[in-house]
Amino acid sequence: GNPYGYKQALAWKVCPKFVGQTDEVMEGLVDAQTGAVLKFVNTVDNFEAHGNTYPLTNNGNAPFGVQTMAVMPYMNVGSDVTDTGGNYLAAGPQMAIFEGPYLKIVDECGGA
Repeated sequence: GNPYGYKQALAWKVCPKFVGQTDEVMEGLVDAQTGAVLKFVNTVDNFEAHGNTYPLTNNGNAPFGVQTMAVMPYMNVGSDVTDTGGNYLAAGPQMAIFEGPYLKIVDECGGA
């Protein structure tokens, strides 16, 4: 046996597409001798946009006036828009804009 606990197997790499599949890129390894599935994963990396927000006001009074970490749903990130959990698929450095299909921030505080 192998002193490191690794096992070797001759395997087929399969990348099926399923009906209704959108962003997922599935990859599987199937044992060439037994047909057993050794691995089956979605190879797409998902990213999450999040930041600190004031739930209602910035007066410092808990619970609605103190900063909390929150995901940013429906936010423009690069060429993508985040989902309800703040997730997006565009990899690498991205420009985030605090507006999207359901949001536009207008700050009229201070200044002229």
